[in-house]
Amino acid sequence: MESKFKVFVIIAIVVLALAMGTSTFLVLRVLNNTQAEVATTGNGAAIELKSIALGDAILTNITNDNGSVQHFAKVKVSIGVDGSDEKIFTELSAEIEAKAASIRSELIATIGEQTYSMLSAGNGKEKLADEIITRLNTLLDTELIYEVYYEEYFIQ
Repeated sequence: MESKFKVFVIIAIVVLALAMGTSTFLVLRVLNNTQAEVATTGNGAAIELKSIALGDAILTNITNDNGSVQHFAKVKVSIGVDGSDEKIFTELSAEIEAKAASIRSELIATIGEQTYSMLSAGNGKEKLADEIITRLNTLLDTELIYEVYYEEYFIQ
């Protein structure tokens, strides 16, 4: 009788551990998909975001707050674009590749116009991301860029 009880307890523990592991995996998978691959448009419609890297890190001077100390920023970004329509995404990716020099120049100008105090503030990354989105959408004549992902962000 005792051996049957021990076997039952061992089986129950194994089943419980498997159930906990499976549920944790599923919850984390849903959270990752929700955060990384889905965004909403201004009208609340869900879209699938795909990431496009914009080349190497950019190192540029930034505007001085008081003129006494020179500051610089090193930033490497990728953008999150609407990937719902594969054909449009492919065309946009090709256009981004073709205009890589213009995009890099626009990024340098955008970052260089910021001040040290603005970039080092708590919401500095968000403000810079909003400015990058606006300027790249204008440059590429599109409204498909929704996110900026920082791969590197260093201000000194």
